Amino acid sequence: MPGSEELSALAGEFARVVEDIGEPEIMILDDGGFLGKDETVALLNELEPLLVFQNAQCIDLVDELRRIPESDELCGQVEDFDFAGALKILAGMKAALERQ
Repeated sequence: MPGSEELSALAGEFARVVEDIGEPEIMILDDGGFLGKDETVALLNELEPLLVFQNAQCIDLVDELRRIPESDELCGQVEDFDFAGALKILAGMKAALERQ
């Protein structure tokens, strides 16, 4: 069992290490939450020409589209490559955003 001198030395060493480390950094991680209005409009504007030209690369935007509130139907249309249906939903979403 360590004596009081050894414990004191250990406590001093521990204090020095903690001081060297410093205050921890607080990292704010992206929580994957919903997109704001400007981000949503930008994403929908990116998606629209892909749908118009029936470009299958629209599927690459689905994960980001899911960050738009109430976008499940649009995501489903994109995943099914129902370009016409997706364009109708997209138009409705854009109109709703313009009214905000």
